[in-house]
Amino acid sequence: MISDSNKKLAQWAMDFALKNGCQAARVNLNSGSNSSFELRDAKMDKLQQASENGLSITLFVNNRYGSFSTNRLDKKELERFITNGIESTKYLAEDAFRSLPDSSRYYKGGAPDLQMLDGKFDSVQPDEKVGLARAIAEEVYGTDKRIISVESSYSDGVNFGYLLASNGFEGETQNSWYSLSASVSVKGEGEARPSSYWYESSLFFDKLIRNDIGKKAFERVLRKLGQTKVKSGKYTMVVDPLNSGRLVSPMIQALYGSALQQKNSFMLNKLGTQVLPLR
Repeated sequence: MISDSNKKLAQWAMDFALKNGCQAARVNLNSGSNSSFELRDAKMDKLQQASENGLSITLFVNNRYGSFSTNRLDKKELERFITNGIESTKYLAEDAFRSLPDSSRYYKGGAPDLQMLDGKFDSVQPDEKVGLARAIAEEVYGTDKRIISVESSYSDGVNFGYLLASNGFEGETQNSWYSLSASVSVKGEGEARPSSYWYESSLFFDKLIRNDIGKKAFERVLRKLGQTKVKSGKYTMVVDPLNSGRLVSPMIQALYGSALQQKNSFMLNKLGTQVLPLR
């Protein structure tokens, strides 16, 4: 959670930037933690736990734009950090179109809570996390002689954010997440060692699906057995839903403002033009 003292620090950082050469500024504070437990064949293989706090500041100086980040939240160090950032930004090329959003577009409050934070996050114990990962592996490990190995994992995280903009915005975000996954590799024909995976995720621990994750990973890898090469030709393509994003990601990336601004997009100047076939 973002403390009141850190919120005051963010306000101070923005004011300091404005008093030392910036025409506009935006400050983002973030705080979070995450953990992961990875098992191989139902035995602990790797565990990780991390916490982080950081500040990033966006500086608008003489029609130039710079973004800088640090995890050192000491006021004296931030003075030097921001001052150096302002001086560095002055060396960049001008970008007259880069600015803070129109303040009329900012969220003004009043909407319902999106309920993206699990209040029980801190109550989930490490033993329970490991037990869930182990149960996934035990669904399939040792049930079929073709299985070479079963990797399973539990991971979770919580994130808090606080954003300030010099033209009037102030807001907070908070969210949690949980994930369980399994990957199964089997012995195929010859030297083939196909593998596949399955995972479930949720914002809330109580709603996290815990069952059949290992079984689904095993079922998916069995579909890869006995694959043969087909002749070249035109075929109807069936796409796994988990891979569908790869088909549309080039289009989405072409619509990014950064791609358009850098003229690195096939969508440039295509507004109102059909760019894809209807079928």
